[in-house]
Amino acid sequence: MSFVVFVKYNDCDAVNFIEGSFIKDTIDYSIIYTFNGIDYRITVCTIRKNDKFTVVEILFDKNIPNEMIAELLSMKWEVFSQCEDAVVQLAACVWKVNDVYIVASVKKCVRLINRRK
Repeated sequence: MSFVVFVKYNDCDAVNFIEGSFIKDTIDYSIIYTFNGIDYRITVCTIRKNDKFTVVEILFDKNIPNEMIAELLSMKWEVFSQCEDAVVQLAACVWKVNDVYIVASVKKCVRLINRRK
C-alpha cells in the first residue's frame, strides 16, 4: 500500500489506502486496537474482488493520539478468509472477526546478525 491519504469525515477520521474520491460497497470489520494500554475501536474497511480482500480504509475516532495514527500507518494491513492459506510478514496483531482474519504486519523486517569473534 503505497498510496495513503489522511481523511477527515464529519463523524470520524480515516487513513485511506486507495486512490479515488469515493469508495463504495465496502465490507467493514470493527476491531479493538490497543495503544499504550488503552483500547480504541477502529474499523477496517475492505473490498472483496475475486475472493481476495483489499484494505481500502481504516476509520477511527477523532480523539486518538497522533502517535497511534503513525503506528497504524507503519503497519501493512491484510484480510484473509479463514479457509485461505496465507503467508504474512512479521505479524504484530491478528484479529479473528466472523469468517476472516485481520492481520497488521510490520512493513519492514530488521535482520539482526550476531557476529561472534
